[in-house]
Amino acid sequence: GDSQAAAKTAVAETLAFVQAKQREARAVPGASATAAMADLEKLMQEVQEATSEVARLQGLLRDQEHRFVAQRLLVDTTGQVQKLEQLLAEATEVAAPLATAEGREGFQAALYLDPILDALSAHVKAGPEKAWEHLADKAESLPEAKFVEAVSKLPEISEDGQCLYSREELSTAFRRIDVERKGEVPRDQFLGQFRRKFMIAQPVSMTDTLAVKGGKTVRKLDVNEVVEALEEPRKDDQGLGLERVKARAEKDGKEGYITLRGNQGTDFLAKFDPFTACEKRVERALHELVSEASTLQRALEKKIMELKGSDA
Repeated sequence: GDSQAAAKTAVAETLAFVQAKQREARAVPGASATAAMADLEKLMQEVQEATSEVARLQGLLRDQEHRFVAQRLLVDTTGQVQKLEQLLAEATEVAAPLATAEGREGFQAALYLDPILDALSAHVKAGPEKAWEHLADKAESLPEAKFVEAVSKLPEISEDGQCLYSREELSTAFRRIDVERKGEVPRDQFLGQFRRKFMIAQPVSMTDTLAVKGGKTVRKLDVNEVVEALEEPRKDDQGLGLERVKARAEKDGKEGYITLRGNQGTDFLAKFDPFTACEKRVERALHELVSEASTLQRALEKKIMELKGSDA
């Protein structure tokens, strides 16, 4: 700072003074001139050593300034850096199913399982309870081999007497239910697969009654949120006859009624697709990560300029 500049100036002035005296001494004849020159050269050497020391100290000061700036930046941006690290960890976790063989198998299994369950429901012409009886009779668990054997014979997913799915694909579909990999699934776990899930296609309100008129808003649902149907869709006979479904939001567990399609033909709910849902979560996580990284970069640039200004 100021002391550094003053030292540099003093050394420069001393150096100029000694050089002037050297010139004067050279003009003086005799032994006195020789002695004066020797003293001045000695003094000149000391000045040069002092100059070197000032240069060394200047370097140290610059290093200290850089460390000081870095420390200030670290203190002032620690919270933002930690948030960025958290968002990176979340994005990595969300994207994991897309990057692992197990995750990709899960998406493939869902593609197999959904039409199989639809075919099963169509075959028994009833709900999940009848589907269970068709596969497992009165047992409390369903082995994989029995599932594969029974499903392979469903005419709804067969052509010319041949099942459209290989036994390996049927086993993959079964593993979608058998999350604990026990080789069999209990009744309740199987029946849970029939609960329908939807993705929010357009912003829509969840209300506390089937009838739109007079209902209170539970909360607004955002695009790409996932909800699970708790009942079969029903019509609101007291209003415009809109088809509505009671559902639970995965995000916070809130329950209420949601309109499937508006009176102008707007679809508020779309069939849940696990791959698309994962893709949307990854997109959202990456957007938040990039946004936070940009905010941190701007904060760092601003702080560096402030620190440079305060050092000037």
